[in-house]
Amino acid sequence: MTLQYKPDTITAMIDPASSPDVGPANRPRRPFYGWWILVVCCLLAVLGGAATYNSALFVVPMRDDLDFRAGSAAIIFLYATAFAAVAGLLVGWLADRFGARPLVLFGGFAAAGGLLLASPANSHWHFLVTFAIAFAGATVGFSMITLLSTVNRWFIRRRPVAMATLLTMFSLGPACVPLLVAWGMSGVGWRNTLLGLGVFLCILTVVACLVLRNRPEDMSLQPDGDASPPSIPEFRVRDALRTGPFWAMVLGGVVLNDSTQSAVEAFSPILTAVMAALAILLTFVLGVTAVWIPPRKILSGVFIAGAMGHLAWLVLNNEVGTVGFLSGNALVQGGSAVYWIMAGDYFGRQRFASLMGVLIFFRAVGSIIPGIIGALLDQMGYREFSLVFYILFYVAVALIIWASTRPLRLLPAANLAE
Repeated sequence: MTLQYKPDTITAMIDPASSPDVGPANRPRRPFYGWWILVVCCLLAVLGGAATYNSALFVVPMRDDLDFRAGSAAIIFLYATAFAAVAGLLVGWLADRFGARPLVLFGGFAAAGGLLLASPANSHWHFLVTFAIAFAGATVGFSMITLLSTVNRWFIRRRPVAMATLLTMFSLGPACVPLLVAWGMSGVGWRNTLLGLGVFLCILTVVACLVLRNRPEDMSLQPDGDASPPSIPEFRVRDALRTGPFWAMVLGGVVLNDSTQSAVEAFSPILTAVMAALAILLTFVLGVTAVWIPPRKILSGVFIAGAMGHLAWLVLNNEVGTVGFLSGNALVQGGSAVYWIMAGDYFGRQRFASLMGVLIFFRAVGSIIPGIIGALLDQMGYREFSLVFYILFYVAVALIIWASTRPLRLLPAANLAE
């Protein structure tokens, strides 16, 4: 008797789901790998948000040890702001070119190395140099551009939920990480805290790089785990610059930047913290709402709410007006997730990181003009005119965003590499 080798039978014994007798409907459905990508990106986002908005966190406890001068904290803030604005252009191009994993690997180890080198610092210049290395690494590996563009490649139908979750984690970072760092510094000192953070970043970087993949097509998957490839618009940066919606989003970004700055300058830290907490909640709620309502309509609505908040502060000029202003600003800041969801819907997946870098750069430059106008009017004693200017500006941008429908697809995805 001759034994016959049947490959299908042997394979079915090892993996029953691969048997030809088991149809696709009966095979166990695994969770979409994009959710693991989102989990890892959220962990990195908490650290990235903390690094961006708490860049001078260690200045106070080190003031006595390292003879910090008053200008040292200002140097840190200036460096962090300038580097983040300029580096976004390069990080966006690198993320589109090489994917997130190399950037997270390089940035994570650079950030960890900077913290480890900063722990034995004996002078404030030693700390400033090593901090610059750590912050540069965090800006490359844990930045919003790197992580959000990765999530945008993995999700289309579920983009609102995924982006809202990730951006909420970015907002939670500045609120949660400083508490843990302060607890560590009070218990073991700032040097050991830096050392522990450096080791933790090394471990997290290795784990993240083992999980991260650039796009679902690299694993023979489709966005959202769908069976067929999606048909979506894809734009190169130079083509997006020729569309009206891109410049409408630049104006919308200026409003988002202004809402944060005006609240920080106008109110006490407690009121600002309350507004920030409300904005974190609204970031997730408004982002998820984009599943059912077009993002441009939500964004226009929150800008109108911001204008109404300014109007309440102008007309009432009491506690009710203050609450109205803070609520309006919280709604505007909560629209940040909707803003990037709209960008992904309009301009696609393939060049999203580069587009983010360009948008962030133009937003930063564009914010200078209304900021100067408002400051001049306020310094001249025309506070009411300053508020009227911002009300009109918010309303005008809201109308422009409302009218900015999805641009036509200029190129198929296959031609984007040209």
